[in-house]
Amino acid sequence: MAMWRNTLWRDVSPTGAIKDFVEVWKGNRYRWRTLALALAMTGALLYIALPATVRAPPPHPDITYISTLDENRTRAQIMASNIAHQKAEEKVVAAEQRQAEDRKKFWEAIGRATFIDVDAIKKKAAEDAAAQKKADEQRAAENMARWKEQAGSAGK
Repeated sequence: MAMWRNTLWRDVSPTGAIKDFVEVWKGNRYRWRTLALALAMTGALLYIALPATVRAPPPHPDITYISTLDENRTRAQIMASNIAHQKAEEKVVAAEQRQAEDRKKFWEAIGRATFIDVDAIKKKAAEDAAAQKKADEQRAAENMARWKEQAGSAGK
């Protein structure tokens, strides 16, 4: 195997190939014309051989409607169902609020047990919330004024 590799690559030299190319390039009076013709022919061949890119629109999705509700429900049944779901949602929200309040009391107790001034922290949080609310209201008023100005100038 090594013998075959040596005989195959013995006469091949990258530096020799580059030197031969430079010699032929410099000795040819028509080198730029030949290069331009070669590039033009290659470009034409690629233009002809390569297909144009055409993107097909994606297929429309097959929509399957699944209804777990009776299609023949009356308006009263729909309203009763909505009311029941609303009551269940209110129970979930109330439970979440109770849990949030319990967590708040828990962390207050931990803070007091570790000698942290919980009342000062609550006061600072209330002040920050009030400042944020005031900034939001001011930003909303500025946006509304800008919107009215733009709407007024567009109507002229």
